[in-house]
Amino acid sequence: MLRVHFTPADLGHVMLAPGVSSTWEMMLSAQHLQSDSPPRRYAEWRVRVARSGLAAPVATLLAGCLTPARSTSQLCGTQTLDHYWESALAPYWPALQLRVAADLQERAHRQAVGGLSALLQDICRGAVWAHPVLRVPGLPSGDVRLEGGGLLVQPAYFCPPGRALLVRHRDRHVLVCPVAQAGRLLTGAPDADLARLIGPARVEVLRATQIPGTTSEIAERLGTSVPSVSRHAGALAAAHLIHSRRNGRSVTHSISSLGVELLGIRARQSIAPQSSVA
Repeated sequence: MLRVHFTPADLGHVMLAPGVSSTWEMMLSAQHLQSDSPPRRYAEWRVRVARSGLAAPVATLLAGCLTPARSTSQLCGTQTLDHYWESALAPYWPALQLRVAADLQERAHRQAVGGLSALLQDICRGAVWAHPVLRVPGLPSGDVRLEGGGLLVQPAYFCPPGRALLVRHRDRHVLVCPVAQAGRLLTGAPDADLARLIGPARVEVLRATQIPGTTSEIAERLGTSVPSVSRHAGALAAAHLIHSRRNGRSVTHSISSLGVELLGIRARQSIAPQSSVA
């Protein structure tokens, strides 16, 4: 295990990433396309990307030249990056963003309830936090001292389970870790199909919870009544499609990993996504 040493200054500068990192997702996904034994969670994505006939040759270039510490456009060229993006990631990007956002939401809640120790203890599977040292599995044994720069926690869909990456970027270390509940990477369901399954009003409420909000905030966004949103949110929470947490007199709703899965049912179709070269 890698031992990461925190100073008091570092503990005050542990931050969650604001969202998905396109650089990390491109780099890690390209590596999975080149791997002889990728994790099973990416098998369906690999098959469908291979059907496009476009991504694999470009992935060979990307896997060798991408590094988050440097400019990807300078290393690989804008056309190369656009080529790979359109064929391998663009069709799946909305679902990928939701999975990373849901993971970040869970981590933020864990920290709010249990403090920084709760966040660090469960930062990835097998991690061990014993103040002031974080032991991270899947990395070469050794010691890294953050030296006051803090730590940015960046969940990534294409970071394989049981593995993490630690890099220094400018004056801060970045810990890239797998999302907790990755599941299949899907392309998003047509509203009509989803509406037939759970009803059009609940589709709107479910999609609205992609950005967490209180019952009244979601009602304002949708231009509907608070009782209506409350009723539909109750049904969605009972089906485990959203998380509803009470804070005083208000209730905050956020989409769950199962809700994210439901929003992606269209990927069960056998047709591979069409791609184009930018």
